[in-house]
Amino acid sequence: MLHYIKISLLSIYILFNYSFSQPDSTHSKQSKNFNELRTGFEKNLNTFKWLGSIFYYKIFDRLEFNLNENFNSNLIKTTKKLFRDEQSLELTSNYKINQYVKLTTHFNSFLISDNLETGMSNINSNIFFSGIEYTPFNFLTMEPAIGFRTDKQMGEYDSGISLYFKFTIPELDLQGYKNYINGFYERDNLFPRKLETRYINFSNKKIFIENTYNILNIYYKYFRRDFYFLADSTLNTQYNIHNNIETRNENLLTLSDSLCYSLGDQIYFSTFGNIIYRTIDKSIKYKSQRDFDNQIKDFKIFGSTKILFYPAKYVSGNIEISYGERNVTHILNFQSGRDILLYDKLKNIEIQKNNYTRRTTISGNFLLSLSKSHKVSVSSSNSILRYDTPSKLNDDDRDELWTSHSITTFHNLNKYLNLKFNFDVNLVHIVYLYGTRSANNNWNRIIKFSPVVEYQLDDKVISTNTAEVLANYTTFDFENIDIPLKSYLFRQFIFIDSSKVKISAKLNLIFYNKIILYERGELNWKAFKSKPSNFNHDGTFIYQIQQKYNNNLDLSIGIRYFIQKRYKYEGRMRHLENMLTSIGPIASIDFMINSDLILNISGWSENINYTNIKPQTNTNILINFYRKF
Repeated sequence: MLHYIKISLLSIYILFNYSFSQPDSTHSKQSKNFNELRTGFEKNLNTFKWLGSIFYYKIFDRLEFNLNENFNSNLIKTTKKLFRDEQSLELTSNYKINQYVKLTTHFNSFLISDNLETGMSNINSNIFFSGIEYTPFNFLTMEPAIGFRTDKQMGEYDSGISLYFKFTIPELDLQGYKNYINGFYERDNLFPRKLETRYINFSNKKIFIENTYNILNIYYKYFRRDFYFLADSTLNTQYNIHNNIETRNENLLTLSDSLCYSLGDQIYFSTFGNIIYRTIDKSIKYKSQRDFDNQIKDFKIFGSTKILFYPAKYVSGNIEISYGERNVTHILNFQSGRDILLYDKLKNIEIQKNNYTRRTTISGNFLLSLSKSHKVSVSSSNSILRYDTPSKLNDDDRDELWTSHSITTFHNLNKYLNLKFNFDVNLVHIVYLYGTRSANNNWNRIIKFSPVVEYQLDDKVISTNTAEVLANYTTFDFENIDIPLKSYLFRQFIFIDSSKVKISAKLNLIFYNKIILYERGELNWKAFKSKPSNFNHDGTFIYQIQQKYNNNLDLSIGIRYFIQKRYKYEGRMRHLENMLTSIGPIASIDFMINSDLILNISGWSENINYTNIKPQTNTNILINFYRKF
């Protein structure tokens, strides 16, 4: 909570300092008009949340200053109070000596504090850099820096010297080819750990003629991270350590190219290709006889071709075909002195993780404007996935067929009424290639119809009504065989009414109604008969009166009612199992003090009744404060 107090005091200082003092325009100027302060509080049942953020950017003559901080705190009251605080702070400044040289400083801080007792509990990292930004030419900027870093993880405090170097070539034009290059290298020596990051990015763009161009990208990144984890008792005794260290080295190389050109004024063609190769090496510093290093190799290749066509003003569409492959290999490294029998066992486990996938997809969209008031949109996507595992010990080999189709119509009947109808069908078929898994072969069919009605009578009445009917059927290919798996269904109906009625220039009535009905059950697909198992009914109803004052203050008050019923079936008879109701007042305040200062407060109180549980009362509140300067 100490960090929340700090950010609150800082926020108040900036607020009042800005409100009652004006900087000398000859020495400072506002370069960006989005400096802002946000703070808030939320209580919902037994959960409490605090948040605060500030972004501040300013140029004082030759000095450029930037502050960015975010803070979040969560508290859950149960039999034990659980809390988690997260804070991040970034401070940067640049002082311009001349047109070629700037002095730079960077400070970054990250903190997590909680009592959840996980590996990511109570960690913090602070790093400070000071360097020089040098621009010897218009097309080249370099920045070397040195600093100091402290780090806490798993109760271990590490510190050491850090350094980084980065360069940027923002745009270098060579015979019409526009090139962009940037690189970065950072190393943190946190004895006994080391952290390292380096990357280089190259982009090349060539515009041949209008709407015809090619973009090439090459990117390489390497990073190393060392993590503490709890050492076992054997290593504790042998090396006198409490925590062991796991090192993760990752190399990533990507190559992509895209070509776009036009075939006249009505057809556009584009191709895209991408290759990604990544390796991950994991090693442990202090090893027992049962510890082995391992490596993961991940290779991806993807290509697509797309055609966009506009044969007439009222017709447009596109068709795309894509193909991709991915090969993932897991390798366990053997080292002398280790248990060979255990190595063979663990090696087989790693081999089982190897997989090779191929996916082919064809998709398209089509839009037809029947008139200015009526439009039809049709979209379709179909793909086949082949998932293979080289190991004979893995029987997860399968083929998957994914197909999705949608038809949407838009109708503007008049200036008061708009209609929208949407019909979706999604089909997925999974087929396992080995008999040991073939009992899981299944179809998943989802059918959805959702009409929307929008009605607006000038600014007097605004109403949006949405309905949705959904049916989800999961059927197994061999459901007639004596196996424990049974086909099942899920059906759902949703209706939402959101309306606003203007009584006068400053008085509005607001209505919100939401009803959800859904049931689950077993299904006999061939006979298309079902045996329902449960039925649920949820309803939310909110009615409010909103009053406006002087165009900057909105007050609303109303009532909120929620009901939830759960039914179980005995045969075909439905019986109420339990019911939850919640009712209480709801209110909100939206106060725009000026265009740069906004306060929002909302909350509700509810009397909760649940089957066989003593009634209880709960109060919820949400406060948000926004300041732009």
